[in-house]
Amino acid sequence: MEVKITDGYVLLGEYPQTGTVKEPIKWRVLCNGGGVLTLITDVILFNRDFDNRYSDYRTSDVRKYITEEFFQFAFSSEEQELILPTELEDGVCDRVYLPSLDELKAIERDSRIRKVTPYAVSTKASAYPYQGKKYRHLEGNGWYWTRTPHKPPYDPKRDNHVWYVSYSGGLETRPVWGADIGAVLMMRVRI
Repeated sequence: MEVKITDGYVLLGEYPQTGTVKEPIKWRVLCNGGGVLTLITDVILFNRDFDNRYSDYRTSDVRKYITEEFFQFAFSSEEQELILPTELEDGVCDRVYLPSLDELKAIERDSRIRKVTPYAVSTKASAYPYQGKKYRHLEGNGWYWTRTPHKPPYDPKRDNHVWYVSYSGGLETRPVWGADIGAVLMMRVRI
C-alpha cells in the first residue's frame, strides 16, 4: 500500500464520486498536532440520516454506518490498519467519525464550504442551488453533519455550511479520521 500525497492532500481509500465506480478519496488536513494528522474528506461523499430516534451521536444511525459499512467499503484491510482509533466525547472511540463543530471552526470558513459529489446527489443528497451573484460561491455545495449536539435539543442551527446534531432526517456527510504522521510519511508517494 502507498499513501499518495499531493498539494497538501492525502489520497487514501475509494468511494463512488462522479458515478457508481469507486474513485480515490481526497482528504484534506483538518488538524496536524501531537504526531497525528486528522483528515477530513475534501468533498461531501454521501447522504445519510443522522437518526430517527433523536438520539445522540454515540447511538446514531450515521455513526453506525460510518464506523462499520463506510469503513469496510472505502478502505482496504491495509488502509484500515493505518487509521488510528480516536477518543471522542463521552468515551466514544472510533477510527472514522463525524467532525465536531469546534474542529471545523478551527479551519478557515472557505474550507468548511464543500461541494456535493454527483454520486451523493444521485443518492438524494442536496446541493445548494444557484441563488444569484451574491451566493454564486455556494452553488453545488451542501450542508453536512457534525457530531456536536445543539442546545436546546431538536433545533437545528446552521453555521457556515455545517449542521449541529439535533434531529432526524437526511443530510450530507464528511467523514474524518486520524493517522500517525510517521506512518503516513513512510508509506507516501508524491504525485
